Amino acid sequence: MNNNLNLSQRTGSPRQNILDWADNLKHFLSDNPSGFNEMNKSFREFYDMDILTALQQIKTDVEKISKILEETDKAHLVTLKITKKC
Repeated sequence: MNNNLNLSQRTGSPRQNILDWADNLKHFLSDNPSGFNEMNKSFREFYDMDILTALQQIKTDVEKISKILEETDKAHLVTLKITKKC
């Protein structure tokens, strides 16, 4: 079996965990501002981005990776179907 086949399925749980924990952290930090504002200020000064924006960027990037993996899997399936017909 091709190692790339079903890559989106094989990486589904880890990708979903990253998305879920990014959401959990965003909600926790938003809902518990004590101490967060100072930490966020230091983070922003160092990275030129606040923590919540960084967490959103992680989610956005994982979602892009997921889309690419799903498209790649679909392309492999089409290739396999064409190959089997020949």
